[in-house]
Amino acid sequence: PVLVINLILLIEGALHPDQVPSVFSVAPVVIQSDAMQPSFGVNDLALVSRAEPSTLQEGEVIAYRMADRLLFGRITARSIGNDGGAQFFVKADSASAEAVYPVTGEQVIGRYRLRLTGMGGVAMFLQSPAGIFCFLILPFLLLLGWDVLRKHLRGRKKSRRYSHGLPDAGRTLTRTLVPATRLSV
Repeated sequence: PVLVINLILLIEGALHPDQVPSVFSVAPVVIQSDAMQPSFGVNDLALVSRAEPSTLQEGEVIAYRMADRLLFGRITARSIGNDGGAQFFVKADSASAEAVYPVTGEQVIGRYRLRLTGMGGVAMFLQSPAGIFCFLILPFLLLLGWDVLRKHLRGRKKSRRYSHGLPDAGRTLTRTLVPATRLSV
């Protein structure tokens, strides 16, 4: 299932490069900075669910786009923006982070749901050329090789049967039963 999900994410990311790829409205995001520690750290895999900006509350952690980056922040306040839409003020959880950034509802990717500690590194490897080779191409080649070897051995076994005068596996042997006779002494 992990490989199938990864493959879906790769295809969706290629088809829609301007959007965060997701499966069933859940986007896995690899954390690449420690700005949200202790909530989550570098190489954690965060699962983000799509959310309507109107449903987001103070204290929730959201994923949002700023320029070409995907960032996380905790909502400290919400208001109505100049365009009449939702606006949030977010801050990183890190003790050294003091800046509060305004985020519009259009920038919001979704609500942080769950973290898988250390799994971001695994996810990144699965998307690399080496990961694709190890988990998609190599298993396919091994299965193909096993199938060819199995058919080859089955063919050799059949040809050996015919060369030794043994019947084909589909035919049955019949015996002639001779009644037993008693010898009297």
